[in-house]
Amino acid sequence: MYAHNFCRHFHGILPENPALPSKLLMSEEAYFHLHGTVNTRNFPYSSAANPHQLHRPPLYDPNVSVRCAVWYRGVFGPYFFEDENGQALTVLSQRNTEMINEFLAPKLPPHHNLWFQHDGATSHTAAICVAALRRVFATGGCSFW
Repeated sequence: MYAHNFCRHFHGILPENPALPSKLLMSEEAYFHLHGTVNTRNFPYSSAANPHQLHRPPLYDPNVSVRCAVWYRGVFGPYFFEDENGQALTVLSQRNTEMINEFLAPKLPPHHNLWFQHDGATSHTAAICVAALRRVFATGGCSFW
């Protein structure tokens, strides 16, 4: 839903802003399960033999949470959500905010004028995270989708 709304908005403002695609920073995270599957929540996978059969990972399977962002100049990431011992951590609003402040912000070009797009996950839309994004993208048309 968020991606659909973002695309509609982006499509509507694109004629007046033809350089906008070069200012778009799109972000997503994925969970790589140690038994071999990937769960991005936005990427359903079905069997080729039976398209109605879903492959679900075990409920408490160990996984690694990874975030990347794509821009026309390249990729920001990967960023692994893990503790100092390399153990995977759940992506919570505080950890997402730390990633924005300590990983993403220092990599942005000076005086950037970028739009940032991500989904509406709770850890992304929490007040602490939105405040960090507004600080980092204050010079651009910061957009949260």
